[in-house]
Formats: sequence, structure tokens, C-alpha cells
Amino acid sequence: MTEVEDKSAELSFLSQSISAITSSSENDEEEEKPNHIFLPINAVTNIFRFLNADELEIARQVCYTWKNVIDNNRAYLPYQDVDVLHISSNCEFVFALFCDNKIYRYTCQKFWTDYDTEMREKIQIYKGDEVLPYKYLCDQALLDPRPWTEHQHTSKRHIRKCTIRYPNIEKETPLSKCALYNPEKRIFYAKQLFTPPLIFYEKLRDMTMYTNIHTLVFNHFSVNETIGDMLKRWVGTLKVKRAFFHNLNLRAVSAKEFHYFITEAIHAEEYYFAYVHKALPDHFNYDLFMHPTMLGAKTISIGAIFDRSDFKNIVRCNFSEEDLSSFIYRQSPPGVLNTFRFNRDNFSHSETLLRNARLSVFKNLQSKHDPPVPF
Repeated sequence: MTEVEDKSAELSFLSQSISAITSSSENDEEEEKPNHIFLPINAVTNIFRFLNADELEIARQVCYTWKNVIDNNRAYLPYQDVDVLHISSNCEFVFALFCDNKIYRYTCQKFWTDYDTEMREKIQIYKGDEVLPYKYLCDQALLDPRPWTEHQHTSKRHIRKCTIRYPNIEKETPLSKCALYNPEKRIFYAKQLFTPPLIFYEKLRDMTMYTNIHTLVFNHFSVNETIGDMLKRWVGTLKVKRAFFHNLNLRAVSAKEFHYFITEAIHAEEYYFAYVHKALPDHFNYDLFMHPTMLGAKTISIGAIFDRSDFKNIVRCNFSEEDLSSFIYRQSPPGVLNTFRFNRDNFSHSETLLRNARLSVFKNLQSKHDPPVPF
């Protein structure tokens, strides 16, 4: 009897000691868990400032503590430098970020068949050994002077080649190949979206939130009544150095909404309108040029502007010689607008006005018949 009691006492003592050891180890583990940072948050943020944007993404994957610190203080850390932000609505809604040797491309479905039941989207990342250059799908460079110097017939031939739904490009690029649209099955597409869906703007906001965008390109893009308001509401004002509009379709937008899109949703130091079609005379008028955003620009280049007819006739913009003269000789700080290029077929002006403006106002004032000036 005594032996049984002794064994039971020993077992109880052993169980109590094991429970004490496990409880102490659990307490130690709880104490060792880093539920806070021992350094001041300002010191940790200053340490992370020595990393670039790509290194910060790697640091976020180390532990939850680092991830929370970086996410909560992302606005005070280095931003991602984006060379070109490309936005297109040709056969699918696309935006692409060119960052040195990487391209981040997001694609959203535009054309639908009768059997499609949900929105399709795709994110692709391209990486090269060197910096990936940007070119239009028509193989024209960004700063090519031809759009505002060539004859209207030459521009008309270019715009016809540039407005093809799916161009046949020999050399494939990250932007030339469709991600969701299948040109071989285009006869089966029964429906299409005329404006980007909400998820497109949400992804654009998320991927451009902490970035420094140098160049913004709208290539083969159709502007509608809601694009300016949606960009302003979801993405905010896109502040860039250069804004290019190549093959811009203005069929579904009024002059007022187009001006809001150009001046409120986008703030740029340099504006380049390469080719614009389906336009009205009021799309480029006195109200647009006298807006404070346009008055604060350093460069304005306007190429050929075509009307909404099938013949693609040139548009005579509602911008008289008197309005052009008041725009050129306006009261503004010196050196704000030093380059103004335009296609002479779209605007009315005299040679005397151009000659006097060259001598007194602009460093570079060029119209269609003037010899091209190198950039």
C-alpha cells in the first residue's frame, strides 16, 4: 500500500514539474516574440531609406515586423522610378510600367463572347539584361518631330496604319502581343466595353501609388466622358514631366470633358499631341490653351488633328489668329512656355505673327512648313 502511494506521489510530482517546465517555456516563447520594435520608429525608417524600391520589396518578405514597418511608413521611403507609364485601350485595356530593365504589364478584358461570364485580367512581368526602350506600335519614337511637321496627307496615311485594331508586327515586344484578345477568334466577340472597368483604375492606383513617373503615354486610346473623372477620383492627378498622346480617339468625349482630362487629371511640363482623330473644332480651342495647367507647361506640341468623317479630313480648330496671338503674348513668367509646335493646317495664323513671336517670346516656335528642329 505504501509502495503504491509512493509511486502515485512520484508521478504527481513528475507531472507537476513537466507542466511547470512547459508553462515556463511557453512564457519564454511569448516573451521572445517580437511584438514591438526596440529601436525608435524614426530610426528604423531612416535605416530603410538607404534601400531602393526593389530592395524594399525584398525586405518586406523578411518578417511581419519589417513588412508592417515598411507598409505603415511607405510614404517616407524611396519611391519607384518609372521611365514610362503606357496606357492603351486598343483591343484590351492595358497599362504598363517601364522601370529600367523591367516591365510590369496589367491587362483587362475588353471584348467578350457570349460564353464569357466573368472579367478576365492578367499581370505579366518582363525582365531584360539592359534598359528596355519604349516605342509606339507603329515603330515611331516618342520625340519624333514628324507629327507636327509633315504634310496632312502623310499624317493621314500614318493614322490609317496606326488605327488598325491588331497590327501585324514582325518583331514582338511586351506591348505588341495581346494577353487576352485573340485576333483569330475576333468574329466570335459579340460584346465590348467602351470604358475601362473599375478594377482597371484600382490596379492602376495600386501600382502607381509610390512611384515617380517621368513619361506618360496614351497610345491608341479612346477618350470618353468618364475617363478624366475616374482617373482623378481613383488614381489622383498624374504629375509627370512629359505626356504623349499618340493616336488619340475623341469620338466619345465632349470638349469640356476632354479639357478636364488634359488639365485636371494630368499635370505635365511638356505636352505632345502626336496624332488626334475623331475630333471637333472645340477640342483644341482658346479655353484649353488658356487653362492654368497649359499656361504652366514648358512645351506644347500639336500634330495633325482629323475630324470624325471617314475621309479623315483635317480639323480647323476653333482657335483664331487673335486667340493665338493673345496666347503667345500673354502675361506669364519668363521662360515658362519656351517651345510651341503645331501643324499649320489646323490653326490660322500669319507669317508676321510667327516671326515676331520667335524674336520676342519663344526659344523654339515651329509650324508644319518650318524645317524640323532637333530635340
